[in-house]
Amino acid sequence: MMADSTADQRMTCRFGVRCYQKNPEHHKKFKHPPKRGNQDIKAVDESQAKRPKVFDARAKIDQKINVKHTESRDKIPPAAPSATVSRNIAKFSNNISASESEDDNSNSNDSVLNENVSKQIGKKSESNEKIYKDLKPQEFIKEKFLVDMPEDFYKFWDFCKSINEDEPSAALQDADLMLVGPFDALNGKFANSEKEFTEDEFLVHWRYYYDPPEFQTVLKGNDKTGYHLGYFRDDPEEKPVFMACNSAQKDGLITPMGDNIFAAVCLYLEEQEKTCNPFQKLKVSNLLKAFRKEAENLQYSLMKKTENMKARERKAVARTFNKVGLVVPFNRKTEVGYRDLYMEEKELSKTLQRIKEIGDPESQESMFDKLQPLFTYTSIAIDECDFGTGVELGWDLLFYGIDALNNTTARFLRTSYELLNREPFATIITAHMANRRKGCKLSIL
Repeated sequence: MMADSTADQRMTCRFGVRCYQKNPEHHKKFKHPPKRGNQDIKAVDESQAKRPKVFDARAKIDQKINVKHTESRDKIPPAAPSATVSRNIAKFSNNISASESEDDNSNSNDSVLNENVSKQIGKKSESNEKIYKDLKPQEFIKEKFLVDMPEDFYKFWDFCKSINEDEPSAALQDADLMLVGPFDALNGKFANSEKEFTEDEFLVHWRYYYDPPEFQTVLKGNDKTGYHLGYFRDDPEEKPVFMACNSAQKDGLITPMGDNIFAAVCLYLEEQEKTCNPFQKLKVSNLLKAFRKEAENLQYSLMKKTENMKARERKAVARTFNKVGLVVPFNRKTEVGYRDLYMEEKELSKTLQRIKEIGDPESQESMFDKLQPLFTYTSIAIDECDFGTGVELGWDLLFYGIDALNNTTARFLRTSYELLNREPFATIITAHMANRRKGCKLSIL
């Protein structure tokens, strides 16, 4: 039985008899009024122990946070975690905790957001000569782009060298494709450049307007559409889950294109073969045959959607405006890791579209009040370990390309990525939103 409350040195849970927690660690730290007469608090039934659904969580907004607009062009509450959440990140990472953290330090909610940002932006890289002397190309790519490239990336480069030894990056120029991004490191373009680059410049090298941090561009196409191909990964420390394409001059839709670069290029060439002019068709057909044969020799699948890609779709916790679906750690039993956004998809889409159509940043500010409950609710979700909600909101804002909300996008994504132990993505989105560019002149070289 629980000790008498007068002798109990634990802090009182602010939710009292309404607390739905079953996590033993929570009950070791916080005391609760007895339920059902003399029954122990641990006897809470499953219906009470379940995490509140969206409706219940929304009701907390007015009770917990009443945030004022603090920025002239970017009105949101900070998406910072509470001190309690910060202390529980390791526990969440090891075994997606079933607890909803009790915020016993609710006034420490604003210190995380801008930490390390000023250190990153504008920081000078080492001299190009020293970098290439000390680092192998693979190490250079990891250090500057913050991700490892998969084996097929290097196999693809080797094959392009066999097609065009003098300029491998132009091996596919007859099909309007150029090798860019990390391929520029293999091509020696950074080593031969007289410029010295800051760390964040590497992170925006060939980063298109709508690209989330998960997307690393490696091939550029027609500038009229902003077509580009890249690797998409859910975690910066893991291998890419698929190749994808986007046409940045049109919208932010991301389309999966197989699980390796050979599959993506072959799928692209197949479409080009159908639509290109007669003078170009023979060259495109020859390229398609050559890359198909090499993929077969290397035993790479040329399927647009593999079984692993289908398995990833089943793991997605949310549909997203960019159509790739969100995959984050999520305990389906305890429902910790993600919760639905405050606004329905159609309502949010309509609101963001209206803000985008207004165009003028000053006029857009009058519409931001409609988004305030969404921002507040998402801050609560992040504070209660539903970090995926912050990523979903950030992606959705990124998709609509409202420059007045770039800081908002950076805050929610940076905070969520850091709490998910995806720090490289946090660094990338910070650099991108600080230097977000439209168009296709995106090389730093």
